[in-house]
Amino acid sequence: MERYLLLRFAGSKYCYILRSKEGEVFGMGIFYFNKRDLKERTIHEGYIGLKIEYRGIGIGTLARQYAIEHFAKTGYLMGVSSRISLDNFASLKGNMKLGFEIKEKYWDKEENKERAYLVCDLSQYR
Repeated sequence: MERYLLLRFAGSKYCYILRSKEGEVFGMGIFYFNKRDLKERTIHEGYIGLKIEYRGIGIGTLARQYAIEHFAKTGYLMGVSSRISLDNFASLKGNMKLGFEIKEKYWDKEENKERAYLVCDLSQYR
């Protein structure tokens, strides 16, 4: 209960920034809690982005892995959730590599495409 309260009052959004040794910002990730996440004791991976020249070499996956390992240390959180368009093969591949599993598929009317709700069980990172 105390960890839940800490997470609840410490903030509802978490962000990381990726920068080169020269100081160039080339990527970021945003995680947050929504009602479903609070109920299921997960945190949602809301946005992950990298500049084009840094894509496809594993940096995004590694950054997300560090974030997942950080969340696993809380002990309270049970998983990390994500929503991905099924035609976004790079993101889908990276998430599956990290241990995300598709829990449900649905049609997103706003994006006019099929999407998936995925969850990564944090017990594999403890």
